[in-house]
Amino acid sequence: MLKRLGPFHIERELGSGSLGKVYLAREGEAGGKVALKVFSGDIWSESELARTFLREAQPAFALRHRNIVEVLHEGCDEGKHYLLMEYLPGGDLQERIDQSRVAGWRQCVRLVMQ
Repeated sequence: MLKRLGPFHIERELGSGSLGKVYLAREGEAGGKVALKVFSGDIWSESELARTFLREAQPAFALRHRNIVEVLHEGCDEGKHYLLMEYLPGGDLQERIDQSRVAGWRQCVRLVMQ
């Protein structure tokens, strides 16, 4: 498991998907909690794919809304590309639905609309 990336100390893996893994991390020894999305190396093996992703992701960096996880920074360290995002405890929407913490389809629709 990844233990450190740049100035970030990795505490644990939060999840993974087709693009890579998301870790709970801290900046420095006593920094606040952040989410660090580290992309799979094969995604970045083609430089054109990396440029396309970063170009299309730029608008997400400017989004500020209470219902959207804020992207704080993008970077690369030792060949590993990452997005630094705010950490929101409690799991994602799919986890909430799977664990029946969402009461019915009306609440699902309300959450998605927000």
